[in-house]
Amino acid sequence: MCEIDKNIIGLLRHDMVVDITTRGRKTSLARRIEIWAHYLQGRILLASRPGHRSWYANLIDNPEFTFHI
Repeated sequence: MCEIDKNIIGLLRHDMVVDITTRGRKTSLARRIEIWAHYLQGRILLASRPGHRSWYANLIDNPEFTFHI
């Protein structure tokens, strides 16, 4: 787990749409998507619409990603 910058925490106290870039689990290509981010009890939570989402499977396979604000 990494330390979260206080400026980022301030931004995420209000739910907001951000972009994340993950690596495709099959292709290893960078995949950038728009997603909801929430800051709750010291953690950043990511959420999208219900259903199968490749970004989640990509994160399970490779938990490193880039967070774009």
